Amino acid sequence: MSELTDAQNVARGQRAELILDDPVFLEAMEDAEKRLLNDWKRSKPADRETREFCYAVWQGLRQGVFQSLQKFAGRGTVSQRKLNPDPGGVEG
Repeated sequence: MSELTDAQNVARGQRAELILDDPVFLEAMEDAEKRLLNDWKRSKPADRETREFCYAVWQGLRQGVFQSLQKFAGRGTVSQRKLNPDPGGVEG
C-alpha cells in the first residue's frame, strides 16, 4: 500500500479502533481462538501437522489481525496529533 496522508491515517486508525471495540468482532475472534485451542488439545501428540496448523492459524489471528489493527490505531493517533497539535503541549 502506498504512503497514506495524515488524514487517511486518522480515518484508518478510527476505523481500526471501532473494529477493536466491536463486541461482535471480539466474540468472533474469541470463538475462533477457542475452536483452535480445542482442536489443538484434542489432537494426538503425534499429530504434528494438526497441532502446527492450529498454532499457525492462532498466531495469524493474534499477530496478523489484532496487532495490525493496533498498529493502524496507533498511527492514527500519531497522525491526529500532527494534524491537531496540543497548543499547551511541550515541543520536542
